[in-house]
Amino acid sequence: MAYMPEDQTDYIDMLRAVFDSLPDPIFVKNHKHQWIYGNMPFKKLIGMQEFLGKDDSLLFPPEQVQVFWAEDDKVFAGASSLNEEAIGDDVFALTKKFPIQLPDGSVGLVGIIFDITTYKETMERLSSLKNFLPQNVAELIVSDGAEGLLEPKRRLVTVCVIDLRGFTPFSETAAPEEVVAILGEFYQEMGRIVDQHQGTVEHFAGDSMTIFFNAPVQVEDPENRAVHAAVAMRAGFEPLRERWIRLGHELGLGIGIASGYATIGAIGFEGRWQYAAIGAVTNLAARLCSQAEHSEILMPLRVADVLGDKIKTESLGAQDIKGFHNQIQVLKLIEYQE
Repeated sequence: MAYMPEDQTDYIDMLRAVFDSLPDPIFVKNHKHQWIYGNMPFKKLIGMQEFLGKDDSLLFPPEQVQVFWAEDDKVFAGASSLNEEAIGDDVFALTKKFPIQLPDGSVGLVGIIFDITTYKETMERLSSLKNFLPQNVAELIVSDGAEGLLEPKRRLVTVCVIDLRGFTPFSETAAPEEVVAILGEFYQEMGRIVDQHQGTVEHFAGDSMTIFFNAPVQVEDPENRAVHAAVAMRAGFEPLRERWIRLGHELGLGIGIASGYATIGAIGFEGRWQYAAIGAVTNLAARLCSQAEHSEILMPLRVADVLGDKIKTESLGAQDIKGFHNQIQVLKLIEYQE
């Protein structure tokens, strides 16, 4: 219990002096749940000056009052309480309550209210961004208030598209639950590797996954980062493939990489956004992926030239690629050195 001086006037004055000096809303209740004190921030929060002797039912619906009073009763019994509460439609609060002895000797409580509305909004924004951005990138955008990074802009990006081989015949014969389980394992492992290499997942489409590098946050050597991630995904895929083969499923992985300018940014509509890269570079990576056999990583000459001595490749010659007027020099990755 708190210290209580013999002079009750001194006690009340002491409480007022302490509580009135604090910026957070503070209130005191008696064991009947009635307010017997509230500092100026508390008065501002509830929007009224005359509240002494009244209780929560003055402001809140019965079901919310029951929640408040259940917490109060715990405090009156000697425990402390920390509870998240909604105050109206726009304010979220974290209320800390602890017991106190009132001047008449009865038990009351002191409540301190912390406004966590901004925190809640930040967490909601972070949760939304994590749906299509790596966790570290999402946290950077939220902490810096840098939502402008998500606005459409032209950017040089490197795109990596991965796709399962043999998925169509597998999905035609396997049970839907088994298909979903296989895809879940595939996305989980590939997503883990993408995050490690600071890639951004654009979207999933059935058995394929589109990732790009250098947006929304710019990184050094996006081409090298993409190839490194592709090699890591190929290695990470093998244990999955071996396990699936034991289950009777022959699935492989093809990978296509391309680099070029694209318009990148969040596109969609309220409640349904996707961070996307729009441009020929995405189409080229997808086309190369569709040509790749299991375990192959295909790329155009432009990407290979940037990596230089870091890679060894095999030329597949100039090829006609659907959607492109000019032939594309295509190379297959043979060896990569970090």
